[in-house]
Amino acid sequence: MTHNHLGLEEQEEQDPLLSRFKKSKTPPNALVKFNDSAGVRLSEELYNIDKVRWSFSTYGFRTLFAIAQSIDKGTWYDDVFIKQSVMFQYLGLQNTGQRYKILSDALEEVQSTTITRKNSETKKWEVFGFINQAEFVEGGNFIQIEINRKAKPLLFELKQFVQIQPKFYLALKDEYQNWLYPMLKLRVGGRQSHYCRWEMSIEDIATALQLDKKQPNKGEKTKIGAYDKRNKKRVSNILQYVIGIKISDEAQNENRRASVEHRKPKEIPWDYSTNRAGIPNGTIYTISKETDIEVKACAVKDGGRAYSKVIFFVSLKDETLSAEARRIERLQIINAAEEDMGPRRKDKEESLITIISNHTAPQKPIYTGKQLMDFCRENNIPNVKTVAQAAAVLHKKKIGDDQYQ
Repeated sequence: MTHNHLGLEEQEEQDPLLSRFKKSKTPPNALVKFNDSAGVRLSEELYNIDKVRWSFSTYGFRTLFAIAQSIDKGTWYDDVFIKQSVMFQYLGLQNTGQRYKILSDALEEVQSTTITRKNSETKKWEVFGFINQAEFVEGGNFIQIEINRKAKPLLFELKQFVQIQPKFYLALKDEYQNWLYPMLKLRVGGRQSHYCRWEMSIEDIATALQLDKKQPNKGEKTKIGAYDKRNKKRVSNILQYVIGIKISDEAQNENRRASVEHRKPKEIPWDYSTNRAGIPNGTIYTISKETDIEVKACAVKDGGRAYSKVIFFVSLKDETLSAEARRIERLQIINAAEEDMGPRRKDKEESLITIISNHTAPQKPIYTGKQLMDFCRENNIPNVKTVAQAAAVLHKKKIGDDQYQ
């Protein structure tokens, strides 16, 4: 370790750069203000599960996001400084007397949890942590954190990145939501398309989240955890409690029809998992409710009897898109349809595109679900299996099936 670990006051005495800020006691790269709309940028490489493996608890994730927020993207510092009151806001700990204990545990988790990275070309493996050390004084001003230089490119050299905002991730309550949200946001954020279909194997999900290491809950009679490979209900537990989906009646009926007709079932989104009162409460439901993306999902079989993959259908919420982005997307849809089918009649375009574009939720819809599905089918728009998907693909207006005629 080459960095000389000194407290802030000692550094001010020996470092000419810091000494200029001695009066204000504020380092030049300190994070001193909380902004719940400021984007936190994380490298895409962190979410490439074929190359990098890592996972945290909820407070571990929030601590890492705060560190990423504090890094000056134009200057390379070994240490970052975060104002204590600001860090507590990023952790959502303003109103608890246990905030210093939770902060200490979260920093210890970030320091001790390793990132495993593999270079598929050179066959080189690397194992390292995000930070080397951190220090703070209860009731003091700043938290000082030394970034591991191995990890810094994942937070600093951001050629490709996913951007998330505190106002969204602070509403997520468990490690599954905090891990999956940036992973899914990466698929649609900042790209030309604001809707995507993305698949991930159930085994990759289990490995990335280290589910096999989860211990049985207290009071359970079995010594085998819910996600242990020896558990016969392992896959259904992952789908229900990690992803937050359960098979829908529509998907079950489609599976039966496909079996009779000896074909592959269509990909129909499953229902969200619910609590005992029947209220949706699963991972992707919470992400859809609390963040800037909407997510549906289904499980599929890959030649065997057991489900092996999860298909995610992800779209940016309409309010997160600029008016220009919505206009461009509508033109792309129209142009793609005309390339496939030839120029469409003006009255046909006005009858559907304009009506949907001008629609707002409080108004009574004047189009039918059948119109939406027919339009997508006639214009060869792919991956549209339901009315909700048709509306989402066309204009990202997930209004709800009960509002369609």
